[in-house]
Amino acid sequence: MNSGSNSFRNSDWLLLGLVVVMSCFTYFYNYTQPTSLYWDEVYHVTSAQKYLNNSYFMELHPPVGKLLLAAGEKLIDANDDELNRIYKDTNHVKKRVEGFSLNGYRFFPALLSWITAVVLFFIFLAITRTTILATFFSFLYIFDTALSVHLPGALLEGPMIFFCSLSLLIFLHIINIKKPNIKFKVLSFILGITFALTFLTKITGLFLLLLFPILFIGLWPKWKVWIIGMIFAFFGFLITFIGVWHVHISLGTEVTNQGFYSASALYKEALESDNPIPFSLYPTAIKDHLKYSIKYNDGVPKLDMCKVHEAGSPWFYWPLGARSITYAKKSYAEDKVGYLMFQVNPAVWWLSAFAVLIAFSLLTCSYLLGLKLKQRFLLNSFCILYAGYMFGISQIDRVMYLHHYLLPLIISFILAALVLNEVKQIGKWKFDHDHKVFVALCLSICIFATYQFYKPLSTMRPLTKAQLEKRAIFPLWNLRCSGCKRNDPFFNPPAICKENQNPYTNKK
Repeated sequence: MNSGSNSFRNSDWLLLGLVVVMSCFTYFYNYTQPTSLYWDEVYHVTSAQKYLNNSYFMELHPPVGKLLLAAGEKLIDANDDELNRIYKDTNHVKKRVEGFSLNGYRFFPALLSWITAVVLFFIFLAITRTTILATFFSFLYIFDTALSVHLPGALLEGPMIFFCSLSLLIFLHIINIKKPNIKFKVLSFILGITFALTFLTKITGLFLLLLFPILFIGLWPKWKVWIIGMIFAFFGFLITFIGVWHVHISLGTEVTNQGFYSASALYKEALESDNPIPFSLYPTAIKDHLKYSIKYNDGVPKLDMCKVHEAGSPWFYWPLGARSITYAKKSYAEDKVGYLMFQVNPAVWWLSAFAVLIAFSLLTCSYLLGLKLKQRFLLNSFCILYAGYMFGISQIDRVMYLHHYLLPLIISFILAALVLNEVKQIGKWKFDHDHKVFVALCLSICIFATYQFYKPLSTMRPLTKAQLEKRAIFPLWNLRCSGCKRNDPFFNPPAICKENQNPYTNKK
């Protein structure tokens, strides 16, 4: 597809097919491994089982992600009824029962993570107008080790990033429609749905609210068109919001030994009766769930840089890929250990961080020095989304983890495409389309090569201590072997931590 054409040629379909195949191997193929639960799967699987058994519960996160886990198990039917009841009376899986399968619970996160690659391909295509560049930029998503480990799991980030990416793709199409035709109304309605699904998976998806004032600016002076779009988006949002909570509330009718959580007196009374929860009580039920979420969040400890096994990290570490998290490990012969880690591909994360820096620099030069930009509105839009998310997350004082950066990471991929699109000249040399393709090709080769180098950390391939240390090229990652000392200079600093909190000796 050339920049001046809207039709797909055979070569374009071939490139799209390549993206589909490559992303299948990194996100969907072999998604059933490892067979053990890792990271927050130990929490989300119990929530999914509660849905499967009509058990009432409250939880930190909104319902969509866990409903998808339950739907996947219902569809795949990988466990018998007894195994699908085994964790419903607990909030945390302490030990995986022999024979219990995660194949169903992981199905939709893995599938949606695979499809996300296609959605991002079309986002890059909308920006660059060429399938070859869209393919190369898709490498940022397809060949990141951290994403390929985390997203296919029975976790919430896979569905959330899919819905977020879909929202961004719809936004890119809406912004080019200047009249309230059928296409505009349908896309606005769908945007309301995808926005609702994003933040009903995890609250952090609320940052997409910024899309609506951005659309107002982009459609100005046709503010009436924006109002029409917002009406349709609101109805899409409202239908989805009510529908999701209806499913959640109607499934949770049987009170278990976990009790009533933070249910109000009215909600308790309805739960104790034999009748379905009346629709008139839904606002109260939703409010009670939100109150529990806030209460739960307030009880989460703060980041402790003196803690021996602290897996959290400050938000300003994240663009550099710090800090790594070990999800699982397995000992082998000859002092080798297999690791399943949330470990970034530095070529992906550092390139994306550099793109963010260049994007903000281009905008600064545009406003202060009059630099002309081809896609200034889009650069503004995605910089606002990135900055808005990072500002909001920086205000949270509970411990946060590197995977909380995945949404702005996706934004940074888009900024990378926008930045390359803006480059016209480097020094004395003109920078045309062929030069951009060559640069993108070189970067893609680098991304793929570093992916292969760090891939053992995403597949539990046995590594010696020396082999792991070769990959620990950046101290802030805290990438270290089992039992080794931490090498992050800013965690456990002597000026802050007391002697009796020294993680190296664990002695007073």
